[in-house]
Amino acid sequence: MDNQISEYAMALDLLGEMNDCTSERQAHERIIDLFIMLFSPQHIVFLCYGQGDHQHTVYAPFKLEAPCEVEQRLVAFSERHAFTESGTGFVFKIYCNDAPLGVIEVDDLAFPQYMENYLNLALSIGDVCGLVIENARRYEKIVEQKNDLTAMLDELQKTRDQLVESKKMAALGTLVAGVAHEINTPIGVCITAVSAMLDRNKILGKKFNDKTMKRSDLLGFMQFTGETGGLVLSNLNRAGDLINGFKQVSVDQMTEQLRRFSLAAYLDDVIRSLKPRFGGQDFEIVLSIPDSLEVKSYPGLYAQILTNLLVNSFIHGYKGRNTGKILISAEKQDENLVIQYKDDGNGMTPENLDRIFDPFFTTSKETGTGLGMHIVYNIVTQKLKGTITCRSSPDKGVRFIITLPGQGGT
Repeated sequence: MDNQISEYAMALDLLGEMNDCTSERQAHERIIDLFIMLFSPQHIVFLCYGQGDHQHTVYAPFKLEAPCEVEQRLVAFSERHAFTESGTGFVFKIYCNDAPLGVIEVDDLAFPQYMENYLNLALSIGDVCGLVIENARRYEKIVEQKNDLTAMLDELQKTRDQLVESKKMAALGTLVAGVAHEINTPIGVCITAVSAMLDRNKILGKKFNDKTMKRSDLLGFMQFTGETGGLVLSNLNRAGDLINGFKQVSVDQMTEQLRRFSLAAYLDDVIRSLKPRFGGQDFEIVLSIPDSLEVKSYPGLYAQILTNLLVNSFIHGYKGRNTGKILISAEKQDENLVIQYKDDGNGMTPENLDRIFDPFFTTSKETGTGLGMHIVYNIVTQKLKGTITCRSSPDKGVRFIITLPGQGGT
């Protein structure tokens, strides 16, 4: 059961990374990336329902023969939550609190034989995608309030300097009144947020009393209260800053960016962070990567690849075993970065090896979802534009070879 929870947690990590979106447009693009990673489509389009009468369309980086016709068809889609138009794709609507936020059309799937599983997976992550969009909208509002408050603080600082220079202490009362007026903004946000929380609490209480409450209702309420509590705390801190010293409010910028990093040091950090998940097992993980090897890429993708490979080894490769050794190496070859991952576990039969990257394929239904290696395949081939191969035989362990173009330079 612990192994199954770990694999589900990895899938949720992909969704959790989208919570740092700082704009609605970025949320749409992250959702498109997630659908590409999970479903390997050759055609994907997202028609977004904006606030008010505004709406726009986000296309994935694939060629569309008639985008206007696609948009017209998606605009007409309003009756059903999700359905398949053909044997190679599906249309799916995203909601948040029963309000539709957009429609995604996914077609020409790489593995259309798993259509029903794909559709069920899309439905299971739909609510989270809706919350990502709603959180991004809320973040934009907070940033707008922050910018207004920053401008006010700058003006207050100028006024304060003028008062000190001219020793016009009589104007201090006016300044204090101005600060008190500005405090109304964060306090007003707190009142609105708490009021919304009480309304949601009343709705959930009614469902509980009527015995109609579902697990999704409780999870949604927990998500909402967590976000609302954070919003209230943020605005109370803002008010305190105004009172105590006219300090500018800062908003954390947690967007993932392309950067250069040491591959050995970063992967070592990932391994150390995963060790508690596999506590009590006597396995050796060896990194054979030069300290000088640096890459310019998205480090979070490398963490996802290594996490899935390690989990696959511990769940399947070392099932029934108490010891083992995993070797992870990397080197530059011409203009490519070649990463090799080896374990000395149970290995695989030729039949299982042929299906290792298929979605929903697992040799142990009770401990896995069958998405781990499929996600690794999509990250390597679609996000990083590389290749991945696997070699294995029974009782001989596994060997994955990942080749990433454009990472061989310094």
